[in-house]
Amino acid sequence: MKQFLSPNESNDRKPFDYQHVFKEEFFRELAKKMAASAIQPTQSRMPFSFSPMSYMQYRMGTYNPDPAANLQIFGFRGYVCEKCLTSETHYVAFPAKEDGCIQGGHSCVPVNAAAASELVDRSRVFKSLQDKLPTLIKQKVNSRNGSNTHLVASRLSIPQEGIKLPNPVDPSKPKIAFPYSQLTHLNLEPAKENKNKMEYLRRAITVGTTPLSDEGLIDFLQHTRNATFGVVTVRNNTSEDNSSHDSLSYFVYIK
Repeated sequence: MKQFLSPNESNDRKPFDYQHVFKEEFFRELAKKMAASAIQPTQSRMPFSFSPMSYMQYRMGTYNPDPAANLQIFGFRGYVCEKCLTSETHYVAFPAKEDGCIQGGHSCVPVNAAAASELVDRSRVFKSLQDKLPTLIKQKVNSRNGSNTHLVASRLSIPQEGIKLPNPVDPSKPKIAFPYSQLTHLNLEPAKENKNKMEYLRRAITVGTTPLSDEGLIDFLQHTRNATFGVVTVRNNTSEDNSSHDSLSYFVYIK
């Protein structure tokens, strides 16, 4: 235990940082409790040498485990918990009984949430974890697909309605369904944008599917706000003054 300064000790010495000692004791006790308890497999333990940066690095790279083998994974979403500052990938799977989807979720570990609440710069750590979600999802996609990742674009005839896709393994099974309003929406205007920008997306829309490089995968995840799927609306000018547009919408997803 560190010794506190007594009133008789020299005033030339620096004031004692009581908050620092308190935090040291707090995390020492926390480490003991965590070592003695079982932590859920989707969570990581708090590092013994604590700092906001080491916390962020340690929390990165955690994954929700894949569900039971009989669930058919469609894609992934990235997620950072504001309470315990844990970054995860959540699976999105085909349903078993009726149209819809099954999604992974998050459950806070109380000791991790308590530790995160002690961080001085929580907002910076939270943003840093969010910024790294595309890389986290890319690792998950590559683990599933290897080097055979494709981007698929499916034309939407009535974009405002719910989006449903048949099960590719067994079309007689329930479809996976997404509410249109809950998806990330992107606008693409080929006439105004650099031809090299998001070229992979234009290829997918033109031919229906295209191979996706790691760079394209990261770029797509950044645009879709950390999901492996989203809606893209292509707007083409039909007049010189750009006053009207022809628009086509596509459901785009990583396969």
